[in-house]
Amino acid sequence: MWIDPQHPIFQPLLVRLLVVAVPLIAGAGAFATGWVFPGAGLTILGGFLFRRLFLSDIR
Repeated sequence: MWIDPQHPIFQPLLVRLLVVAVPLIAGAGAFATGWVFPGAGLTILGGFLFRRLFLSDIR
């Protein structure tokens, strides 16, 4: 599993927010400068991380 939401490093909310926000902000910066494909890739990565860290079902 690439990202384990139960790992102790991902337990604090601030860490989860930063892990998700960094690629989303970088993607927005890439889009703003006209780099469409890197922006799309970073945005997809941020969405994947958001889904794994915030929307995954807790077992």
